[in-house]
Amino acid sequence: MKKLALFTLVATLGIGLVACNPTETSEPTSVPEESETTTTGKPEGNYEPPSYDEDAVWFHYHRPEHDYDGWGLWLWEVSKDESVHYAFDTVYEFNGRDDYGAICAQPLSLWSDLTANKIGIIVRDGSWNKDPDGDRFIDLADYTKDENGIYHIYLVSGDSTVYDSTAGKDVDLITSAAFINTKRMVVNVNHELKSFKFFANEVEIFSKELEDDVNQKYAAITLTKEGDFNTKYECEVTFRASGRTLKTEISTQPLFKTESFAQNYTYDGELGAIYSKNKTTFRVWSPVSSEILLNIYETGSTPAIDPVNGSNEKVTYTMEKGDKGVFEYTVEGDLNGKYYTYTVTNNSFNKKEIVDPYAKSAGANGRRGMIIDFSDERATPEGWNESKWDIHPKTNMAVWETHVADVTASETWNGTEGNKHLFNGMIEKGTTYSQDGVTVKTGYDHIKELGVNTVQLVPVYDQDNNEIQTSFNWGYNPLNYNVIEGSYSSNPLDGYVRVKEFRNLVKTFNDDGINVIMDVVYNHVSSLDNSNFNVLMPGYYFRYNGTTPSGGSGCGNDTASEMPMFRKFIKDSTLFLAETYKLSGFRFDLMGLHDVDTMNQVVDNLQDNYNKDIAVWGEPWNLSTSTSAKLAHQGNINDWNDFAGFNDGIRDAIKGSVFDAKSTGWATTEGSIDSNNYGKVIEALRGYTPGSSKDPLKSIAYVSCHDNNTIYDKLKHSVLKFDNANPVAESEISAADLDKIAQYGVLCNSLAFTAQGISFMNAGDEFCRSKFNEDGTLNENSYNATYKCNELDYSRKIRFADTFKEYQYLYSFKTNENNPYHYETAAEIASKVTVNNSDKSYIDISTLDANGKESRIIYVSAYQAQSNKLDLSGYTYQHSTYDVYKNVGLASVSLVPGTVLFLSK
Repeated sequence: MKKLALFTLVATLGIGLVACNPTETSEPTSVPEESETTTTGKPEGNYEPPSYDEDAVWFHYHRPEHDYDGWGLWLWEVSKDESVHYAFDTVYEFNGRDDYGAICAQPLSLWSDLTANKIGIIVRDGSWNKDPDGDRFIDLADYTKDENGIYHIYLVSGDSTVYDSTAGKDVDLITSAAFINTKRMVVNVNHELKSFKFFANEVEIFSKELEDDVNQKYAAITLTKEGDFNTKYECEVTFRASGRTLKTEISTQPLFKTESFAQNYTYDGELGAIYSKNKTTFRVWSPVSSEILLNIYETGSTPAIDPVNGSNEKVTYTMEKGDKGVFEYTVEGDLNGKYYTYTVTNNSFNKKEIVDPYAKSAGANGRRGMIIDFSDERATPEGWNESKWDIHPKTNMAVWETHVADVTASETWNGTEGNKHLFNGMIEKGTTYSQDGVTVKTGYDHIKELGVNTVQLVPVYDQDNNEIQTSFNWGYNPLNYNVIEGSYSSNPLDGYVRVKEFRNLVKTFNDDGINVIMDVVYNHVSSLDNSNFNVLMPGYYFRYNGTTPSGGSGCGNDTASEMPMFRKFIKDSTLFLAETYKLSGFRFDLMGLHDVDTMNQVVDNLQDNYNKDIAVWGEPWNLSTSTSAKLAHQGNINDWNDFAGFNDGIRDAIKGSVFDAKSTGWATTEGSIDSNNYGKVIEALRGYTPGSSKDPLKSIAYVSCHDNNTIYDKLKHSVLKFDNANPVAESEISAADLDKIAQYGVLCNSLAFTAQGISFMNAGDEFCRSKFNEDGTLNENSYNATYKCNELDYSRKIRFADTFKEYQYLYSFKTNENNPYHYETAAEIASKVTVNNSDKSYIDISTLDANGKESRIIYVSAYQAQSNKLDLSGYTYQHSTYDVYKNVGLASVSLVPGTVLFLSK
């Protein structure tokens, strides 16, 4: 699961765009329906949170229902100018309780510099659902600590205000307001009501005065006809005790899910800026909007971003609303190289300026879309039109995953300084590093030398980043999906540069027989409130629990792939990116959140309209999200059509759970063997996956990726018992221990690279990559760490030169189309693959090729005590880990712990 820079995560409330005939209402029933809340729980017993030997912050949280089980705080640090962000991937549980509610006490040392920065707060539960109160920010300079050195911060569910006393819990609040079906509106509140009124387009359509003995914390109305999204609905409530009156808008998100809406408003034509030299036609879908203005700019940046050439001058046109809710306008003349935005007005947003979701390039920071001619020489590197990617059978793929910046971030890269962290640096040739008389290839030449045939890039689409003053980011904070990220280009101010330089990167790899897979993140956006999707169609593109955005992605804004127009967008977007940048495939982040129908249609669309051999895979995790659609998680793997998922069965069975750094798996346990893990490894070697699939084309075999510990760091924790609480420098660990876990790492990846299906590896495994924090601890999830922490340090290629050669062998083995490890059906594997042993401390597998020639591999776990001797006479030695079996007579082979032996016959 991805960790996102948390300052971008925002919840939303009160989205509403509905109407009905004001005279057609009926009396609400007195019995609560669906989300009409009547829970009356009591807090658990009170207890003090822990104390600290330093100043601390106590976050007090009050929920009217007093249900605190599973709730916690996401806390992070953000600079006051919001240019640098420090995110935490930990949910801090409530560790105290009092009459106000739950308490989360934390020492000030949790944050690095609170004199310069402020604290961001999100309240969320164990299912990743955010409390409907949005992101909150506090500056401790605004608060006074008590005599015990404690700052007290008071929060209330559903209220974005941060209080300095318990008074907040007495504030009257509307906690939700939405249609719960196509006719019934319900508004929930935290205190008893005296009366309420409903309005349509500011005209009162219903009112009710409640009796004094009625304890009611909701207002409701049932219409006699389905709501119509073209009119604004509101509710006004008056609280009994305080007499306070509040008014809110009603969310109409359920209305968009009706069959009639889909039939009347689903548009299947081309959207975006449709360019030609004589004219450009702009089309944007927004049935709920009353007005959309088209703004044409000469430059892609404001003067604040680009003091030299930036400008706010624009020409504005009023777009015309047509069939299916599509706004359109055609501007005559050649607009190539100009920039544009839309200014949107509807019941939720008044003249909100946004970037077109279909924008194909952008200016700095992605704030203005670009009108672009992709045949222009400014977008086309030399030889681009002739370049194409090689077709590698999926089961022949040996994937190497990396971040663009990681390849050049280290001082050991030794390339052109101006190319560091950039597309241009990743493909710079001729770079080397020398130490103690030994010289090794770095950067692009290192990738080629390794023998990779497929590179997977973590996100390179436009992210919600500062592209001028850059800081490290994995990129799982999407801003403009069809735009390339400008921080990896040599000039983010010019929308042409990022296009040409990324094309040149893909061309360089393709020309050397290395395909490029793009990591895409359609399951959430950077910020819901600021999302162009949400402005154009509030409530349509996202999933909700009532009025609270669904949070299965961990980011509080799961997108709704099952909605026809977002399904269309994903299909249009992937086809555009594949065609425009000659990609060989896509990796879907949190694919299990997308519905199966969408994923199947995405693959069909790419195969039918781009290339039948394109590869598609993703993360098939089963996460909680609010939809009734059948999702593309591994439990539904048999409904997948020609796409694959990461095989966490083999990942964890080989070397232990990614969620427990100390755990070991079949390959790395030096104690007793876990027969369950042994069985899972055997199944994965056959191409089986969790979810009962035996189709090797659906299995991505791997032991490490950008998420979680590198394989080397995992082995430090699990085998060498490295403890982040008491970190030890690598120089203080014995060479023998380091070499041992390097060997175990080769064993782990050997299992992934010889499994039937697609093989995958994290960049740097080939020289025992380790991710160090400045304090000497190991970084498990480096999404928000430094370039230094994430760099590929090529000096390790010298230290672990023998290990690098082992990985060269694995890549050459996997990419060799003549070996029998590329079967595409379960039937072939069942008839061609045989397990030769019953001793679970090693795995002995024979595989026949199409001509009946046998290949045999023996994998020896770390537990193997060298007591087993095998008679392998009649076989020919091919390779073994560090050649440990090379000069051993095959008639009597003693198995060596943590090794692999390749044979043929």
